[in-house]
Amino acid sequence: MLISDFWFYAKDEMPPQNALEVPLEMMQELLNNKTSCELRMLIARTLLELISLITSKNSSLETMAAKALHILDNSFADNKDCFIISSNHFSKHLNKLSENKKN
Repeated sequence: MLISDFWFYAKDEMPPQNALEVPLEMMQELLNNKTSCELRMLIARTLLELISLITSKNSSLETMAAKALHILDNSFADNKDCFIISSNHFSKHLNKLSENKKN
């Protein structure tokens, strides 16, 4: 599976949320200082895009969006330098999330 294909799991016709458990756990494991900053930035961006996609289109997977957000939150301290470089992505997607929740 390619990280860039992660959006596929947010489709309405996909099986239950457990299809996302393994990829999310893999990404969580990769968010460490042994992984290049570029890959950690890509993982963060992918998780943010997945969260946005799920919350805007597929309420049945919202627990997976919450898990992805929890992964980002728990890994922030160890990845703050890489995440700061991706701050525009965080701002864009978290603002969308906030707007979706208001509606």
